[in-house]
Amino acid sequence: MKHLTLFVLLLFVYGCADKNQAPSPETEKKSVEQVKTQPPSEAVKVEISAVEKKISPAQVKTDIDMMRPAEKIVIIRNNAETKFASALEAVAAAQTGDVIVLGSGLHRGPLAFKKSGITLKGEPGAYVTAYDAKWKPEWKKEPAYGKYAYSSPIPFDPQNMAIDGRVMINAEEQRHGLDVHEDGIGRNDRTPQQSIFTYISKEKRVLVSFSKEINPADHRIDACGKEPIIKIEGVDNCHVEQLILGGGIEGVQFKNTKGSSVKKCLIFGTDIAAHLSSGATECKVLENDITWNADALSSECDPSTGLVDNDVWNTHKQYGSYDKWGVFAGASGKDNEVAYNYVYDIWDGIEAAGGGDKEGIADYYRNKVFKGISQFNIGLKVHHNRVDLCLDDALEPGGELVNNQWYSNVISRAKCAIRIKTVAFGPFYVYDNLFFKCSDGMRFYKSTPESATVYVYHNIIEYPSAIIYHAMDQVAWNDPELKKLIKPGTPGFHVFNNIFLCEKPFSNSSGIKPNFKGDYNLYTSDKEPVFTEAGIDLHSIFNAKPEFIDMPNGNMLLKEGSQGKKAGTDLSKFSVKLPSCDGKYFKDGLPDIGLLALDKAKTPRGPVSGLWEIAEKNMNLGERDVTNYKLTPIRWVTGGKKIEYVVESLPEKGKEIALKLTTPHATKYKLTATSEDGKLIAERAGSGSKSIEKIRLKIPSEGWKRIFVKIEDSSEGQWRIEPQTEGLKVGINISAPLELNKFDGGRYIFEYDVPAGTQSFKASGDGCEIMRPDGKTEKPGNGGIVNTSGQPGTYKIMLNFIKRSPLTIEGPAKYAFFDSKQETVPLKKRWGRQGF
Repeated sequence: MKHLTLFVLLLFVYGCADKNQAPSPETEKKSVEQVKTQPPSEAVKVEISAVEKKISPAQVKTDIDMMRPAEKIVIIRNNAETKFASALEAVAAAQTGDVIVLGSGLHRGPLAFKKSGITLKGEPGAYVTAYDAKWKPEWKKEPAYGKYAYSSPIPFDPQNMAIDGRVMINAEEQRHGLDVHEDGIGRNDRTPQQSIFTYISKEKRVLVSFSKEINPADHRIDACGKEPIIKIEGVDNCHVEQLILGGGIEGVQFKNTKGSSVKKCLIFGTDIAAHLSSGATECKVLENDITWNADALSSECDPSTGLVDNDVWNTHKQYGSYDKWGVFAGASGKDNEVAYNYVYDIWDGIEAAGGGDKEGIADYYRNKVFKGISQFNIGLKVHHNRVDLCLDDALEPGGELVNNQWYSNVISRAKCAIRIKTVAFGPFYVYDNLFFKCSDGMRFYKSTPESATVYVYHNIIEYPSAIIYHAMDQVAWNDPELKKLIKPGTPGFHVFNNIFLCEKPFSNSSGIKPNFKGDYNLYTSDKEPVFTEAGIDLHSIFNAKPEFIDMPNGNMLLKEGSQGKKAGTDLSKFSVKLPSCDGKYFKDGLPDIGLLALDKAKTPRGPVSGLWEIAEKNMNLGERDVTNYKLTPIRWVTGGKKIEYVVESLPEKGKEIALKLTTPHATKYKLTATSEDGKLIAERAGSGSKSIEKIRLKIPSEGWKRIFVKIEDSSEGQWRIEPQTEGLKVGINISAPLELNKFDGGRYIFEYDVPAGTQSFKASGDGCEIMRPDGKTEKPGNGGIVNTSGQPGTYKIMLNFIKRSPLTIEGPAKYAFFDSKQETVPLKKRWGRQGF
């Protein structure tokens, strides 16, 4: 395997924002102590160096209790202080030119700026939250939803909830969210999700559940409504600095504002930490620590030991509230900047989106895109950010990207390092970025018009496939009319002077041949004919072994004498003027392939706000250590359109036979249970809900030796059966080939009885091994043949795989029985925390 190893990083934070209610004049009069009356400044942009000295101690204490109600809330106006009883009242009373200073401890939001030119700053440990202070939960057990489920009345629809600071998964009622509380989503057990909540609208109750015995009354359970923690809307030049923001649907929301910013804050526990929304122009998101702080397990799990991140990802995508973001530029205005942030343990890192809606997307392309009329996210700069540990995409630029520059970012441990998604407008420039240790590398997503120009140059990408065409047979929203207007592929994309640490140069999910322009790249893999046929990479270097100056410490410039040194093409002579490639941007000869020698010292190696250590203990910040958790082995079977289980070792007459059957995607199936003499003893029909469905059978025993459970399922769905009565033995009909499914790292184990006189049988499947009755283990021979040498008894058939495997057993017995002790393995870390 030529997958070149890199090292990288620490970990960090994520955020929120909210709205404010202005106090009545009577309240303001009572709560505001006027120390000295001064007229508000006329200037919108204010000098705050004197205030900075006032609130920035030489050494930050880390033992601050963030949950203690704050005592200090003041407005500084012309060097005079006015005290207030709450941050809400201070923000409502602030005038242009004022600086609001919040002391350490808890401040209740949501807060909304009312005037332009206001700065809101925090002393170390100042924590602003939009969690509702009035809600006092009254928990009661809810066994119908699982043994660790509880509910409480709640007077509002909670958008986010947290347990002791860690965000719970929102499984929405209208998306069958109630189905996942007991057993998860039909893959592994409930361990990956940890805590889940669902708002039951008709009852005005919230249901919470956990993966183990937890009494919510013994923990801090918080909930917030629909407002951001801090809202900057309809005012200009407002600034949020040095605050800990957590617990809201958003951290800081910028809307119809110019010149506003959030800087040196720690933002956690929100769906969007910083939201550059419509009309946000010349706004800045700088030097913040951003983390989601999820209660669930992260992608830092070796997939060979368990697909826990996929379980969490699927819970959100199929049953929950979809994506979350560190920074989201959603149809924002011009010239915004996102830089020097530490984005850690999050869903999506940084995303830009904006353009046509699903309805009328073809008209949007006709009337806007093809006419070159762009209006969103123009001139956005995303640079020198450190993004580490993402459950989905670290960088996701898409839609309108006119004059966007995304550069000098360092990305690691993401489901996808960068997904360049359904670009409508360019030019878009991606350069000088380092992408490594991710589950997916550089993904070009869906076909784009030739006018959507993208320039990918001087980056380093580590992933088995250098460039990935994903869903390239589709267009935006896969609109059938738009498909007629856009040819498949990415003809406007240009890929030059990049290093790809890979095993193959190209992969494709849809069969569309590459049609981007590319050359003078370096690959550690072989060349593929598909590139040559397309005229791509005619001068590139393949099967290379690049040497870097100091990989362990993050200096990824090439050593003297390395392949790729002075082997690039001079992009200053390119047909388009490319940022950072003006004039002679290299010393002599030709440029190096790979990173530009830009100032990488500006990219964080860890937390940058100075607030992480304060919040770490109070809010349990940081990724879950997967090695502290264990999965229960769950075994699924897909048997074509028919599955037959046999149940033996039944209790004596009059006792109950209890069985639980589950399918993760219910159809209009038919389930019947019959006795050995053919008597129908139970019958069920599927709901067709396409969600998780459980069938609980309770059958009085009549002294049978065995019963049969048959399922007719035209969808060929997955099923599992769990005995609820102790001592039952369950097998499955193996007369026809089966597909097995599991999502943990343990082996799938069957017991197969071989009578005396049997010389051989056949068994095959992924990683198949056989344990003979005498305890010796062997692999089947050619064709799956197992020679018994006349040894009768119970043979164990063991298969080692993740996700799915075929199973074929041909021999004297009709049934193979599930070993009651299915194997599990300890969860292991996948990459580990990175070094820079």
